[in-house]
Amino acid sequence: MLTLDSDRPCLLLTGDMSRLAEFWRRALRLSVGRERNDRVELVDDDRRAQIIVRQVMPPRPRVRVRLSAFDTQDVAAAVERLIAFGASSPMSPYPAVPGRALVIDPDGNTVEITADVCTPARRRNRSQ
Repeated sequence: MLTLDSDRPCLLLTGDMSRLAEFWRRALRLSVGRERNDRVELVDDDRRAQIIVRQVMPPRPRVRVRLSAFDTQDVAAAVERLIAFGASSPMSPYPAVPGRALVIDPDGNTVEITADVCTPARRRNRSQ
């Protein structure tokens, strides 16, 4: 399972709000929260905003989104899953460095996936 590696929502600016929101909704298994003409909030099970996708005209900045996976095997599985949803890989589809991988979302943002190396007790706390 992938989680956003941030305490605050990630803001993504795009020219194709529907496509990018759908990618991230599926990638992180989120739900659509508030939706406006120029903005979509993707929320977790607790209704906390995780990703905000906002419609803007080009040019727009690209960002680096940091995600955590449970372990090294989850990183490889996450890469395959994100590519199936429309991401691309600047390298081999399998991580060159175990526990870390980079992919590019459909809008050109860099997605860094890292294995969570925290202790089992910290993992339990993060999942609550």
